[in-house]
Amino acid sequence: SDLWTESGGVEILPAPAGTTTQASATAVSPDGVVVAANSFQKSYRWTEGGGLELIAPAAGFTSRPTFAAMNWDGSLMVGAETTDAPFENQFRSLAVVWTAAQGTRTLEDVLVQDYGVDLHGWRLISATGVSWDGLTIAGFGLNPNSKYEAFRVVVPERSEEHTSELQSPCNLVC
Repeated sequence: SDLWTESGGVEILPAPAGTTTQASATAVSPDGVVVAANSFQKSYRWTEGGGLELIAPAAGFTSRPTFAAMNWDGSLMVGAETTDAPFENQFRSLAVVWTAAQGTRTLEDVLVQDYGVDLHGWRLISATGVSWDGLTIAGFGLNPNSKYEAFRVVVPERSEEHTSELQSPCNLVC
C-alpha cells in the first residue's frame, strides 16, 4: 500500500514482518497519520512513529477484522469480522470496534456489556463509518424481522473523572 504526504510524496507502507507481501490499506484517519491495513489473514494498524502493529481478532474469531473507518486520530477503528461459527440466517459477519485499551470487540458486545443496550433482536453485521469523535457509529445489519437495514449508534462520552460512569444513555437508531 502507498501513503502520500505533502512533504515526502508517495511512501510505500512496509510489508508486515515475516512476509514479502505488502499490506492493503482499508481505512485512514482524517488527519492522515494512522492507516488500517490487511495482509492475508492478519490486520494491522500503521503509524509513522510505531510502524505496523498487529491487530488481534475479536474473542472467538479466528479470521482478521477488516476495518472500514476510524475516528479523527485513529484511536478507534470500526469494521467487520467473519467467524466460522454458525449464526442465524447464515450471516457470519459481525460489526467490530478496535481501541488500543480493549483490542478488537464485536460492536454488539460493546453495546450490551459496556452500555447495557438491549439490541431487540438486531444482528449488527458491519460497521462502515464512525464520527470524528468516535461517539457515533453507522453500518448495516439484520433487523428483528431478518431484513437488511442501516443502523446508527450514538454512545455517550465517558466522564473524564469517573471513566466507568456514563453521562447519558446509549441510543440505537434504525
